[in-house]
Amino acid sequence: MPALTDKYAPIRFLSVVLAVAAPAAAEVTPRQMLGGQLLRAAMTLVESQPITVEALRTAVVLVDEASALNPQDVELCRLLYRFADLAENQEVRGRALARLVRLDPKDDVARLLFVTAAVGRRQTVEGRLAAYEKLLAEPARSTLGPTVASRLANDYAWLLDRTGDIDGFARWVAEAVALDPSNRAAAATAAGFFRMNVGEDPFAEAELLTTLLLADPTSVETQAVLARLLIENGAYVGADRLYDLAVRSSQARRSVPSSGLLADRVVAQWGRGDVRGALATVRRRQREVDEAHRAVLRENQALTPMELAQRHGLITVTLATVRAAILNRIDGDRAGAALQTALAAYDILIGILKNEPDIEARRIAAPALEAAFVALWLGGGPDRAQGYLDEASAVLGEQAMSDDARLRFEGWMAFRRGDVSRALDLLQPIAERDAAAQLGVAMCRLAEGKRADAGRALYSVVTRRRGTVVGMWAEETLREMLGRPLPIGETARKLEQLIASIPRVVDRLPEEPTLAVSVRVQPTKTTFGPYEPVIVNVEISNNASFPLAIDARGPIQSQVALTLKVQIARLPDLPELPPMVVDIDRRLRLDPHERLVIPVDLRRGALAQVLNRTPLSGATLKVTATLGFYVAGPESIRPGVLGSDVASVPFRVDGVRVTPQWIASSIADLANPDSVKDLATLALLSQFVFIVTRAREDAPLQAVEVLGDPQRVARESADAIIHAYGTLDPISRAWALMAMVRTSELEPVYSMAQKDDDKLVRIAYLLYCLTGADDPMIDAARRGDDANVRLVAETMHARIVGASAAQ
Repeated sequence: MPALTDKYAPIRFLSVVLAVAAPAAAEVTPRQMLGGQLLRAAMTLVESQPITVEALRTAVVLVDEASALNPQDVELCRLLYRFADLAENQEVRGRALARLVRLDPKDDVARLLFVTAAVGRRQTVEGRLAAYEKLLAEPARSTLGPTVASRLANDYAWLLDRTGDIDGFARWVAEAVALDPSNRAAAATAAGFFRMNVGEDPFAEAELLTTLLLADPTSVETQAVLARLLIENGAYVGADRLYDLAVRSSQARRSVPSSGLLADRVVAQWGRGDVRGALATVRRRQREVDEAHRAVLRENQALTPMELAQRHGLITVTLATVRAAILNRIDGDRAGAALQTALAAYDILIGILKNEPDIEARRIAAPALEAAFVALWLGGGPDRAQGYLDEASAVLGEQAMSDDARLRFEGWMAFRRGDVSRALDLLQPIAERDAAAQLGVAMCRLAEGKRADAGRALYSVVTRRRGTVVGMWAEETLREMLGRPLPIGETARKLEQLIASIPRVVDRLPEEPTLAVSVRVQPTKTTFGPYEPVIVNVEISNNASFPLAIDARGPIQSQVALTLKVQIARLPDLPELPPMVVDIDRRLRLDPHERLVIPVDLRRGALAQVLNRTPLSGATLKVTATLGFYVAGPESIRPGVLGSDVASVPFRVDGVRVTPQWIASSIADLANPDSVKDLATLALLSQFVFIVTRAREDAPLQAVEVLGDPQRVARESADAIIHAYGTLDPISRAWALMAMVRTSELEPVYSMAQKDDDKLVRIAYLLYCLTGADDPMIDAARRGDDANVRLVAETMHARIVGASAAQ
């Protein structure tokens, strides 16, 4: 059988992804029990490596049979759709989706898939446009609901974009956001489109970005982009709030905030007047750099604690320059040392770049020119600046600087050498188009004592470079001249009000994600029967005051991991079970304070193998649900951003105490089996027969020694099982074959099964009862008329042969 392509490489994890449950029934039926066993067999097939086309096709057949047995089981229908989608079986996928929409009209995801598939069947763009127009008009729009209509409107917009209808694109993107602000894709498209295509309107752009922020309140990118817009328009309080949120969101994602992000936050803090906080932000990064530097030194050098404490790492040029600029304005005693630290950072950066092979000359020249300006601007002296200019010229020659740049540097050089008149002659002609030259003009006017002219030049720099360290330095200088802060502009005031309207709970999400979304998991009862579905309810709650989308990328991730702890008496070394990953994408979003409850049958995961291996013993279970999880290692599931985990109360799956009385009662019940309880008894009694057989072949087991003559009791039990099996209906026979333990005493059961013409019985035998590659049932299935039975036989034969070859 051919192995699948790399497209299916993650299939090993799929076993748990598809392990979703059927709702608990008031009374379990044989059809439900058999459906569960068929599903588990299908999942075992897709867990195997390498996964093959035949295995996937067989898995679809098994889940299709399970769903046919339980046509009202919406969860089985969902699983059938997902298996068929994985196997690219269009016929089964379409059939399953149509049934799913009928069974669960509230499933937004299924309805969206169904409608999108219908639109996709239109062969022309014109046909699809007409379909979208009809769907997005009344009464269809109201029937679909705003969340589904929002996604369709976004798709419609992109189709219009393909036709060149930009106005239509803009209209329907805006409509998609209006229909559902939690639609992150639409919000992101709207923000990007209007930023690129609409004139300067910072407030309108900020409104769109705020909508996008609330659609995904943990997006560092959105937080930083919105903060940049605010700082560029003088809304420093709001910018600082969002930069702080972006820094903590980065840390919540287990990543180190970039130096650029920290530098922007420092500028925002400086802008709002929090100089102490700005310097503290730089100090925190300095401590982090120092710790990393000292850790390297400890490994490579024998230094005393005092010597280590005196060693410091270098922060990036961006942060070092911001710190130097702040201290230049507020602390003359420390300003010189801060400038030297910044220039030392530039020296190291230039040295690293020069040692890189095949590096472009401009990449070396750019930081050299920056360092030259920093040296002149913050008082490092013309000689130091000239050294950097020579460095740039050495790698670029005469192309190192434009004419304006040359005039700028010559003007600043003249100013630092005390020739103010020449500096003005060089800088004034380019000041209108060069903010750094304008800053030089301002410094010259201050040196001349012309404060009004200096103030006008500084204000020009502030308005042109607001949000940068140079602009902030100019603003701080102007504040000192005026003796008061600059008045806030109307745009900045409106932006501050907009950001103040963002719920404060958003600020706490990096550290307290459950304020937005939380998860609970509870068993539906404290004790389950030996072969009963083990149902737990997974509950997802939106605790926020705004809607949150359910999506693979969040903010509410569309899967929950369930980790099980199993304890079985006298089996202390049970292997760890793989997690069950439960799909929760029944809805496209949760409204404020809305809950979504997903019932999960734990028996549809690997737990079934453990419980069915020792059904007489029973087990104590505890399950931990992790929302928004990430895989931290081969056996570690942890909550990520907006993630959390919670454990259930302990609960139990009952076993059976094997006593003479229980055996006698079980044999009597099997004389005329007529209930699900009798089916479970049949499977449990086969386990007892197996234990006795193993005791005879290996060593006596204390569990059966109390029975007096266990061999005689085992024979009587086997006779009862054989009799009962012969009286069962086909569905019960199929389940019994899957649940019983095969022993020599029960061979008459398997002889009957081999002669059985029922399709489900044949499939059950092929899945669970084959004795080897030459089992006669394989040949019988191959010669039969049923294509599905033949497929199961071929797949199981290939697995047996493959397993033998691997040994």
